[in-house]
Amino acid sequence: MEDRLSKISKLEKKYEFVLPLDYKEFISNYNGEELERDTFYFRNSWDEEENSVVHYFFLADSENYYEDFESQYKFWVIGERLPEDVIPIARDPFGNLICISVSEDSYGKVLFWDHEKDDDECFSIIADSFTEFYNMLE
Repeated sequence: MEDRLSKISKLEKKYEFVLPLDYKEFISNYNGEELERDTFYFRNSWDEEENSVVHYFFLADSENYYEDFESQYKFWVIGERLPEDVIPIARDPFGNLICISVSEDSYGKVLFWDHEKDDDECFSIIADSFTEFYNMLE
């Protein structure tokens, strides 16, 4: 079976983006296995404090469509629900997404995408890096 890092590298080449190294290492080592700590806090687009939980991370080698990284990338980004420089990496239990930016000006930032808000208010920054995000989970 192909190792996870090779699969991620192939996806990066195929879809022309580069994921941050700390996130790739997490997926390579843990592949989204269930976390003991899953709650995170952030300030929304109105500068109000909110919290959510990581329901599950998308997996590099899942046969389940809803958990598979590539399937979710195709649905959300290729399907034009998300900008091409915002990569979905996880879901909360309420249909919102946790994403990583691969744009030049905000590379590596972890974002919360609220599916109930308008386009100009749907993204909130959770953390400046995946490592920071992972470390903030309670």
